[in-house]
Amino acid sequence: MSPAASLSTSTAPDILSVDFFHLYDQLGHDALTLDDETSNLQEAKQKRDQLQFELNKQQRELRKLRGFIREQRNRISLVSTHWFYGTTILQPQLWFRGGCKGKIERARVKLTKAQEEELPTLQSTIQVVQEEQLPPLQRAVDEQLERFELSANAASRQETMRERAFAEHPSPKLLEWGQQKDSLEQRISIYEREAENLDDVISQLFDSQAMYQRAKVLLEDALKHNEKYQTLKDNPLPIPKPAEVLQNRQLRRSETQVADGTKIVFINNGSTKDLFHVKRDGKIYSTNYPCPNGCGHLVTWHETHCCDACRRGASEHDQHCERKLLSTQRGAQQKMDVWIKQQQTYFKSMTWENDNCNKKFMEARKEAKKGERTIRKALSSISIFVRERYSTVCSSLVWDATSSIPTLPHGGCTCSKIRASNIRQEMDKVDRAQTVLSEQVLGTVQQLMAQVRHDTQGFGSHRQNLEKNLEDERNRIFHQLRAQVMGAPVQSPLYEEDTTAPPPAFAPPIIATPSSPSENQVTSNMYSFDSMPQSAEPSATDNAILATEELIRVAAAIMADGA
Repeated sequence: MSPAASLSTSTAPDILSVDFFHLYDQLGHDALTLDDETSNLQEAKQKRDQLQFELNKQQRELRKLRGFIREQRNRISLVSTHWFYGTTILQPQLWFRGGCKGKIERARVKLTKAQEEELPTLQSTIQVVQEEQLPPLQRAVDEQLERFELSANAASRQETMRERAFAEHPSPKLLEWGQQKDSLEQRISIYEREAENLDDVISQLFDSQAMYQRAKVLLEDALKHNEKYQTLKDNPLPIPKPAEVLQNRQLRRSETQVADGTKIVFINNGSTKDLFHVKRDGKIYSTNYPCPNGCGHLVTWHETHCCDACRRGASEHDQHCERKLLSTQRGAQQKMDVWIKQQQTYFKSMTWENDNCNKKFMEARKEAKKGERTIRKALSSISIFVRERYSTVCSSLVWDATSSIPTLPHGGCTCSKIRASNIRQEMDKVDRAQTVLSEQVLGTVQQLMAQVRHDTQGFGSHRQNLEKNLEDERNRIFHQLRAQVMGAPVQSPLYEEDTTAPPPAFAPPIIATPSSPSENQVTSNMYSFDSMPQSAEPSATDNAILATEELIRVAAAIMADGA
C-alpha cells in the first residue's frame, strides 16, 4: 500500500497544516496514473476474455466429440444385436458397401480415431488453457483492478480534500458565483421543461392539422354523394307509355287482323315483347303492360296506368277502370317483375347515396370538432411562466377561427340543396381553421419554441463562464492556502478582490410579434390566453426562483460588508 493510501485511511489532517498538503500531493501522484491504469485494466480484461472465449469453444467441441463417440458405440451395438439393424434386407444402402459387417467396421474406425487421437488432443489443449494460460491472465486482471481502484480512490480523495478546503475557507466571489450557478441550473431546468412542453404542443397542433385535413376529405366525399343523390332524385325512372311504343314505327312489329275488325299488334323490342289489342279506330283496347301502381291490373285506355285514380295513387279505382287482371295477358307479370326490380335498384341507389352523404358529413364534423378540441387543449397547456415571459408573442395566440360561422344542426337533412349548403358551409369552416392554424397559431408556437431554446442556450453559455470562473477562483484559493501553510511568499491576501469583472448575466431578448395574419377582422373573444383554464397566480417554481435570487442578493451584500 502506498503512503497516500495509508494516510487516507486515517483521520484527515487540518487544512491549515503541512500534513494536509503533503497528503494531497501524494494522492495526486497516485491519481496521475488513473488513465494508464484504466487502459491497462481494459487490455488485461480483453486478453482474458479472448482466451475464455477460445476455451468455451474448445469445450463445446469436446462435448460434440463425446456425443459422436456415443453415437458410434450405439451404432455398433445396434447393428450387432438388433434384428432390424442387423439385416441388409431393409437397408439397401448397405448391399454394395459390405453389408452389416462393413457398417460395423467403418463405425469402429471412426470410434478408434475419435478416442485415441482427437479426444486426448482436445482434452490436453483444454487442460493447458485452464491450468497454465488462464490463471496468469486472471491474476493480471486482479492486479490491474486493484491498481485502478487505488488510483480512482486517490483521485476521489483528492477532490474531496479540495472541496473541504473550499467549504472551510470560501471567498465572497466563490459563494456569490456558486449561488448564481445554482440559480442558473434552476432556470435552465425550467426552460428545458418548457421547451419539451412546447414541442408536445407543436405535435398536438400537427395532429389537429391532420384531423382538419381528414374532415375536408370527408366533406368532399359527402358533397359528391349528395350530388349523385340529387341527380338520381331529379331523374326518376320513366313510366312506360304503351301508346308511344305502339306509335313507334322503327320497332319490329307484326299485325294480325281479327274477325271483329280489331287487330293484334306484336312488337319485339329486344329484351321485352309488347302485345297490343287495337280497336278499329286505332285506340288501344288492351295491352300486356301492368299498372305501375301495383294494383294487379293492366293498362288499357289510360296512357300509363289502368285508370286515373291509380295515377294519383288512390287506394280505389275509378268508374272508368276496366280492371283487367295481369293473368289475362301473356308476359304482363314478367314486365311487372322487371319494372319492380328496376324500381328497387333505383331506390336502393338513392338510399345508399343519401346515407353515405349523411355518414360522411357527420364523420367530418366529428373530426373537425376533435381537431378544435386538440388545438384548445394544446394552447391551454402553455404554462403561465412562458406566457408572462413572452407576453408579446403569446398575445397573438388566439383561437377563434370558427366562432364567426354559425353552428349547423346535428344530423343529416332530407333536402339535398339545403344539405349541400350545409356541407359547403362546413368546408368553409374547416378551410378557415386550417388557414389560421397553419399561418398564425402553428408558426407562432414554433417561433416561441425557437426563442425558448435560444434562451436556454444563452443560459448554458453563461453557466459555462461561471463554471470557468468558479474553477479559477477555487485554484486561487487553494494555491493561496498552500502558500500560507507551506511558508511560501504570498503575493496578495487570501481574500483579495480580483480586478477581473464577473461574467455578465445573460438576458434573453424578447422577440416581436410574428408578421403572420392576425385575423382581427373576423375573430371574437371566444378563446384567448386571458380566458385559459389556468390560475393567473405565479407557480411554485416561479416563487422558488424569486426567493433564491433574493437570498443571493442578501448573501452578497453581507459578504461585501464583511470583506
